[in-house]
Amino acid sequence: MKTRLTVLILLLSAMTLNSQYFFDSYTDVQKLDTAHAYLMVSEQFAKLGDTQQAARFKEMALIIYPELIVTDREELEEMVSATEKVEEKRISGPDRSKVIKYYFSKLLRSITTEDLETADSLIAERLYLPQYNGGLTKTELRPMVLEINETYDLSLLSPEDLYKLETISVEKIEEGTYLLTVEGADNPALYTAGITFFGKVQTFRFRNFDSGWKIDKISAIF
Repeated sequence: MKTRLTVLILLLSAMTLNSQYFFDSYTDVQKLDTAHAYLMVSEQFAKLGDTQQAARFKEMALIIYPELIVTDREELEEMVSATEKVEEKRISGPDRSKVIKYYFSKLLRSITTEDLETADSLIAERLYLPQYNGGLTKTELRPMVLEINETYDLSLLSPEDLYKLETISVEKIEEGTYLLTVEGADNPALYTAGITFFGKVQTFRFRNFDSGWKIDKISAIF
């Protein structure tokens, strides 16, 4: 076991030395595989009683692929495999609920890390929001997002600070259209911040466009 562990450490160290963020250009599948490798090393260190090294490698695994904290590898592989096929114009047949949960998780991660570019990539060209009957184009939406980002330090929040993640439910409306519903966190400040689409229960409509799954409508119950 020690020989196997040494080989894994050497391989992972070599990748890490290539760049501070060596995994930035990886696909989701590659990130998942790399994170799993780090997790395997962490588990081996734990078996050897080296809790410090086990924690170090586990932390790196979660940095590479944060979803490892909320689900198992089999489920992740299924979600990631599905995301590799978003180039299809219309996905027919199989239920895509796990894909929708994956993209919602990706949205939350981008918001709480202030990765506006990734968040923008998950929004449709026109987004329908409460109090905006005609919806907002991305050009109209970007200044509002920047204002929110400048007003509130979202990097201090985690996804759990915003939503009760255990309440997430996904419903298929029709082929290529899903609704994800989630309850807001028990934090009164969230509902007095002046963000019109943030309610105690929120629904995100995901549609499969030519460019992939996007959110084109957010509804809220206050």
